[in-house]
Amino acid sequence: MNPMLISNCSNSILLSLIPLKEAQDFLKTLLVWRKNCKTIHNGEMKHFSPINNNGLYALIRYDKSRVVLLVLNNSKQKKKINPEYYFKKSGFKIVNKTAVNVLTKDEVDINKDYSIPSDSFILMDLYY
Repeated sequence: MNPMLISNCSNSILLSLIPLKEAQDFLKTLLVWRKNCKTIHNGEMKHFSPINNNGLYALIRYDKSRVVLLVLNNSKQKKKINPEYYFKKSGFKIVNKTAVNVLTKDEVDINKDYSIPSDSFILMDLYY
């Protein structure tokens, strides 16, 4: 099972359907990253409220060297976003055009649209 699809499971019944090892790995990845990410603890925050009830809520945490983007898709459809739009809102010059998907470790070209599955989220990390 893709961790992106289990990420929004708040119901304990749904969580019981996820293999234990996969759930542990997902949580470990997220917690280790969070522990080592100073931007999450000390950075500025800017949030973007949903537009036209599109089901997307986004926020960025940023400091002088890094931007973290979290986009929640609360709709029942897959949604596309342009990550660069959010990263530029930090106010810093973005030189690096490749972010990292924190959960999958995949590189993401921030100039290209990115799809977020329904009832899920994306967490991207970008160094300037």
